[in-house]
Amino acid sequence: MISHCRDCDIPGYMIISLKRDITRLAELSAEESAELMSGLAFTERALNTLFSPEKIYIMRISELNHELHFHVFPRYASVTKLYLSEHNEHIIDGPFFFSWARKKFSSSQPEPTQEVLNAQSILTETLKGYFSQPL
Repeated sequence: MISHCRDCDIPGYMIISLKRDITRLAELSAEESAELMSGLAFTERALNTLFSPEKIYIMRISELNHELHFHVFPRYASVTKLYLSEHNEHIIDGPFFFSWARKKFSSSQPEPTQEVLNAQSILTETLKGYFSQPL
């Protein structure tokens, strides 16, 4: 299943999860593992093609929600520039950047920005065929 992250206004930030509730990768069959990796790769290709981010982070954190899921987080040049203007770093620390961006672009609004809505619409259409299959 795919959903758009509702509490962070970064266009294309998605959560990929399985239809069945498991907490560890080791619980996946070989077929499910292969399908999951294919789905993540498909999502990465779609983000690169549609939005050309500088980098895409794909992470499993599972601190608040223990069910197996992955954050797919596109890093855009404009966000990198903002980050670097606030931090005196030459090399970006990915996990720190992700944490900073989630806080910086945190949204308590009931509806996402128009830019996020537009990205959601494009990605939903692009990915619906792939993610309509059970994972």
